Amino acid sequence: MKNKRPVLIITSIIMVVAFCILTSCDESNLTNPKPSESYGIPASEIQFIQWKADISENLRTLSKVTTSEKVFTQSGGILATDDMLGCKLIVPNNAFDDDERLIQANLISEDNNVAGLSFLPSQQFTKFVTIELPFDVINVDEYTNVNELRAFWLDENTNLWMEIHNVEIDYENQIVRTQVDHFTRFGWGF
Repeated sequence: MKNKRPVLIITSIIMVVAFCILTSCDESNLTNPKPSESYGIPASEIQFIQWKADISENLRTLSKVTTSEKVFTQSGGILATDDMLGCKLIVPNNAFDDDERLIQANLISEDNNVAGLSFLPSQQFTKFVTIELPFDVINVDEYTNVNELRAFWLDENTNLWMEIHNVEIDYENQIVRTQVDHFTRFGWGF
């Protein structure tokens, strides 16, 4: 009986080539797939949470942005100043490769009063950092179902919002926690 191994190998190669021809794939599609055009959510499809009216007015008075900053070392730390109104950035130890990093936090109020945070400079982390947003600075009342509150980050290349799936609602401390591994603009909504 003849060895069927070369026939199986040739048949497998032909099947892979045929599959690629039929599906119009090439090596770059297999190793680096491109996201579909519908990846992300347009801002118009998100009901963003808003700052409370007095906070929004204060932010508008400050030219729509208030900035806090801190130099973090490898030991991590917390960025939480009075200007951040209870919002916090918690960086664990060894979250980046540098000896130290300067991080700026900006509370932003858009024309439509959307509660937003951004962190600068844009950067990637080796561990997740935590962003905390307290209930007492956003429009959350007895009619708001905070269980449905979601967090988003803005993809500045596509201008689409990407949902962050690890959102924790801390009812005891009245805080929404989100973990991210990079900095950009963040918002919360439904």
